[in-house]
Amino acid sequence: MRSLSLFALLSDRITIDMGDFKIVGIAPGVRVVSVKTDVFKTGRIVMSMAMPIAKNTAAQAILPFYLRRACKQYPDFTELNGRLNELYGTRLSAGVSKSGDFQKLSINMSFIDDRFSLTDESISAECVKLITGMLFEPLVSDGGFVEKNIEQEKRLLIEKRRSELDDKVVYARSRCEEIMCADEPYGRNVYGTEEEILALTPADVYETWQNVLKESIIQFTVISSADTAEIENILKGKFSGIERSVIEKSAVPVRNAGEVKYVNEAQPVKQGKLVMGFRSEMEKSEKNRFKNMIMADLFGGGPHSKLFMNVREKMSLCYYCRARFLRDNSIMFVESGIETHNEEKARQAISDQLNKVKNGDFTDDELKASKMSVSDSLQTFKDTPEVLAAWYALQSTDESPISLREACEGVEKVSRQDVIDMSRVIELDTVYMLSGTEGGEA
Repeated sequence: MRSLSLFALLSDRITIDMGDFKIVGIAPGVRVVSVKTDVFKTGRIVMSMAMPIAKNTAAQAILPFYLRRACKQYPDFTELNGRLNELYGTRLSAGVSKSGDFQKLSINMSFIDDRFSLTDESISAECVKLITGMLFEPLVSDGGFVEKNIEQEKRLLIEKRRSELDDKVVYARSRCEEIMCADEPYGRNVYGTEEEILALTPADVYETWQNVLKESIIQFTVISSADTAEIENILKGKFSGIERSVIEKSAVPVRNAGEVKYVNEAQPVKQGKLVMGFRSEMEKSEKNRFKNMIMADLFGGGPHSKLFMNVREKMSLCYYCRARFLRDNSIMFVESGIETHNEEKARQAISDQLNKVKNGDFTDDELKASKMSVSDSLQTFKDTPEVLAAWYALQSTDESPISLREACEGVEKVSRQDVIDMSRVIELDTVYMLSGTEGGEA
């Protein structure tokens, strides 16, 4: 079944039982991914809506926050909060992130599991009714969204945007992404620019909502002990009246590293931030997913990694030094906190450690430690319904999600040669240095 295109199959409203989870097609580009479990006392629903990162990034970013604050049935906070309290204190939140060339909008609900309800009412089904009410019947005024609410959300979004300036680790990472991917959708800030946010009108966001409803890739992730048949029927009824023309999901083109780009900016900080961006010649594929995961972890994951043991511990060149591989972009970032005067030494040391991996200069024990570390990290996704739902929601634009069991099995199969092969197609593309100045405060 994994050889089939799930997005093509969704229009047929098929059901696929994967053992650990179930996939049900609701409408073109809409699916439910459910995990039936009685391990937790609470359940979780995540509604993920994926749209291409484009010029209307700011309008898309503000949308989930506007939708979750009110709807036609519960037009203000007091009434909405009252309904959440009736549902045994259900918690509601929203978020926005980016993955590959997609911007992912989400509305999330955490609720008491159905088996603890004091009535015959299905809490999970009622939560789905509420969340779809927000999606299909948002609060409108004069044919558009409510200006007062939009203005409030604009201020909050700008605050989120500005908070990146205060967290220098996040700021340095974002700057490297912007420079490295300047001509690519991923290079845009997930919230858009401050100027774009300020320019937003209620009509802009309303139009974006209409487009999201018709064109986005939508996944409802449900973690609960309840049978999801009622939830699926509710969703099929809701989407039956929508003419959907889903944005076609295309592969993110793999771009080879060219001449290394270098940018150095100075701010009044005590600790410099060095971010190195690498490109991989390998296209995203399931067969490379776990190989890259282990390669990046062995190179710059936990205390067993090359970067930690050598650059941080033996050479004392950084306060932290870690690598992360973005499989949707075939990009790897190495982030480190250093003394500004150690920049050249740190850059050379990081490159040297990557060359060691490329040359196979690592032990079987190091490879084993990396596999164990990654497997242990994967197992933590089972700890709460929130992180378990996050595991499947992160895969909302994949042809088909995989289970944690499958992921651990994939990790175990990675060989020494796999790690070497993946590292040998990694090349430096961009270096961003946030230099500290004398008298820096952070």
